[in-house]
Amino acid sequence: MKFKYLMNGLLAMAMTFVGCQNPDDLVRSDNEMLNRLSIKGILADNPQEDYPTEIDLENGTVKIIVPYYISDTEAIQGDLTRMKLSAELPSGATFSPALTGIHDLEKGYSSNLLYEDGRVQPLTFKAEYLKSDKAVLSKIELTKTQATVRIIQPQAEGEHGKVMIFITKTDMDRELLKDAKVQLSPWADIESDVYNPVTERIDLSQLPTFTVVAQNGVDKITYETAFQYPEKVPYGVGYVYPLFGFQATQENPLGFGLNENKSMAVVGDYLIVSNYKDFNKMPVYNRFTGEQVNVRVNCEGIDPSRSIRAISTDDAGHMVAMSFTSTKQQNGWYDITDKTVYVWAWKDGIENKPVQIMAEQWDGPTFGMGANTFIGTAISVNGDIISGKAILTACVPYGWKFVYLGFENGKLLGPAKNGSAPHGYGDPAKIIPLTTDFDAPLSFVASSGNENNLVSYAGTDGKAFAFTQPKSHYWPTTNAGANQGGSTKGIDYIEFNGAHLVAVQNDNAFWSNGWTRLFVTDIKADPQPSSMMEGFIFDTSDGDAKGNGDTPGGLAGTGWCLTGIHRPGQSFIGGTPLGGNDYCTGDVVFAKSADGNAVQVYMMTTNFGIMGWELTNFRLE
Repeated sequence: MKFKYLMNGLLAMAMTFVGCQNPDDLVRSDNEMLNRLSIKGILADNPQEDYPTEIDLENGTVKIIVPYYISDTEAIQGDLTRMKLSAELPSGATFSPALTGIHDLEKGYSSNLLYEDGRVQPLTFKAEYLKSDKAVLSKIELTKTQATVRIIQPQAEGEHGKVMIFITKTDMDRELLKDAKVQLSPWADIESDVYNPVTERIDLSQLPTFTVVAQNGVDKITYETAFQYPEKVPYGVGYVYPLFGFQATQENPLGFGLNENKSMAVVGDYLIVSNYKDFNKMPVYNRFTGEQVNVRVNCEGIDPSRSIRAISTDDAGHMVAMSFTSTKQQNGWYDITDKTVYVWAWKDGIENKPVQIMAEQWDGPTFGMGANTFIGTAISVNGDIISGKAILTACVPYGWKFVYLGFENGKLLGPAKNGSAPHGYGDPAKIIPLTTDFDAPLSFVASSGNENNLVSYAGTDGKAFAFTQPKSHYWPTTNAGANQGGSTKGIDYIEFNGAHLVAVQNDNAFWSNGWTRLFVTDIKADPQPSSMMEGFIFDTSDGDAKGNGDTPGGLAGTGWCLTGIHRPGQSFIGGTPLGGNDYCTGDVVFAKSADGNAVQVYMMTTNFGIMGWELTNFRLE
């Protein structure tokens, strides 16, 4: 009877009973369950890897199977003339001559297996290259659109795989599918005119059918491309995924400058970042890819001596900006000669000149603020500030106040109203108004923007409180007086698919080089102190409440990478960091997709960069 069997290097059954071994040692066992022979081949130049063998006792051969290339990315072949052998033997058996040492297994090596009962089994050992039989399409990444792609592998021999492009509208621009990155099994190729093997890009615009061919040229899998309309969750957030993340460095600042960038706004497909040193140099990005675009924010008519730190977007998509204005004198950071608070709105897009919709004295009757106060570090707008009713809010940092201004059809309704807070505010603190009714009590969600690490809520019914700090996926306050423990920076709020979403920029310390992540929660329609904790959806670093994606449907955070966490002063990508975030500033903004099926959320940390995530109403588990 012919005995021919393949023994892989791990030898799962045997390893249940046998510990680690030196590759040059022979392993003998008295366990009757292990009275069998297994042999491994090892390249002398790569002792960490062992290779399976085919043992044919009838013909007295042992074939060591070595991959044609031992690297997944470089055409490197193992040296078959310099190999070691290791064996697990039946009880009492030995090899003569021994298998120890380095052998030329391209030529072959012979030895006798001497059994304890006196039997002799001659064996010849030879190594051969084997080309891979793997032909799997493992990943496709669209480079020009945020559409989700899912690959479904065939479940039975002869079936085709599927490339499903999830879309939400029938008139999707197929030109956006022309340049997709693909990842295949090592050394596999694609048989199709739509694939460029040099760039590793494929054109999916015509929904092609294509075949992935393994290195051996024999094994193949054919994939069909199709559009898919996903099911939707009845409430709140479904599928979540990162859009992009980038870090600015001194060598490649990507539009950032040292201490220059404080807040963000979204207009159409653009993500704009403020520049307080020169508002004519506000960087503009594609908000779905993070790529900086050659678009300039038109600031014609704005006094060049003024500084713009605070920008935002109203509900109609107009960018809005407020001048930084101060009566505080301190080392140049707050020194402002002109005490006028200006508000501008870009009613015809950011490439056209803005209109000035307010010019009021900070120390005059509209605000009534005295010495050592300032405004214009962060703002938020609810409503249409140009063609409807709107409320604009701004904090008075390091004080216990905030102000809100009412507008109707681009006109200020009257003096600002002041609100008091249960805590002081830092520079990045933001008040998000939840109403456009200037005559009603202001309803809002706010971040303290400092080591108080508080997110607070107020309703039009008079209910007001600070949310209980979450116990996981969030850095809580431990000793705020000593600037230890968590803190908050930016915040934003949006309503989506019935949910009331809040995103908070959360630090592990209130200092310039702390770690920063984004925490997203649903506070529901009737918030309670526990809502921020109980409504948790995900944080960018550690994922969701299901266990970082370890369970079906769980969302994995992206950890220590550019879509998971920020840390100013430390480079994630090489190069020289811009610097530490000395003034502890940053921002968070939400934006809705035009089709209403998703919202995007962005986190910017001064002197570091931006990350973007998309939250959909699709059920893609």
